[in-house]
Amino acid sequence: MAKLDRLRTKLTKIEARIAEIEAAYPSIVKYKSYSHNFGEIQTSYQEFGPVAQEYRQLLTEQEALEDKIDDLAGDENGRSHVAEF
Repeated sequence: MAKLDRLRTKLTKIEARIAEIEAAYPSIVKYKSYSHNFGEIQTSYQEFGPVAQEYRQLLTEQEALEDKIDDLAGDENGRSHVAEF
């Protein structure tokens, strides 16, 4: 259970950082393509440089941690996937 608790703590920290980035750069989530056509200003990940890179990495880590936590915590029936062969 200690490993599960550590993973959940790390996931909470990652989710908090994702929320910070989304609050500071709302268009990083809103727009994912770059275009000045038709007078519209859209923002791409590239314009945010290191922040965009961190954001993508955090999203990947978040998904991986959620999968690990699900595996360790077991499925809806209460069985752990770790012990199954």
